[in-house]
Amino acid sequence: MTETVSIYIRLGRGDYLDFKRLSRREGMDPLALATRLVHEYLQKHKHSLSAERVIERRRFPRKLLSVPAVSLVNFIDNETRSYPVVVKDISQSGVRIMFRQAGPFMNERIDKATDFEVVFTLPNTSLTVSLFCKLNRIAMDKYASMIGVFGKESRPTISMMSDFFESGVQGNG
Repeated sequence: MTETVSIYIRLGRGDYLDFKRLSRREGMDPLALATRLVHEYLQKHKHSLSAERVIERRRFPRKLLSVPAVSLVNFIDNETRSYPVVVKDISQSGVRIMFRQAGPFMNERIDKATDFEVVFTLPNTSLTVSLFCKLNRIAMDKYASMIGVFGKESRPTISMMSDFFESGVQGNG
C-alpha cells in the first residue's frame, strides 16, 4: 500500500483568504484543492523529474482504457454505495477508476473509502467481469480517481482475462 504523507504549509492572511475563495469557486474543500494543485504542479514538471526515475517499478504493464463501469465503494463507516465510473487503466495487479459524475461531495467522501468492487464488460468481448480491490491510493485531478490492488477474490477472474492482457487491445467504451 502506498504511504501517504501530511504536509503543513504557512500562508499569509491574504493568500489564505484567496485560497478559501478559490476552493469555494472550484466547489472543493480546501484540502482536496491543495492536493489537486500540488498534483497538477508535479504533473506539469514531471519531465524534469522523470530522468531521476529510470527504474520501472511495475511488474505488470498497464492497459489504458475508457470503459464505463459500476463501482461499489465500501467506506470506513460500513456504508456501501454504488457509483457510475470509468475504468481508466488496468493491469494484472490492479485498476484505476474515475468518478466523473460524483461531484465535490465525492472528493471529501472518497478519503473514507477502504475498498471497492468494479463491474464492467471487457472491450471487444461480451465478457463482464467483477473485480474486488483494496484501495491503494486516491488521485485528485479534474475528477476523483481510486487506484486499487486486486484482492485474492479476483485471482480467478484475472486468470480468465489472460487473453485480454496478452492482446494489444486498448479499450474505449
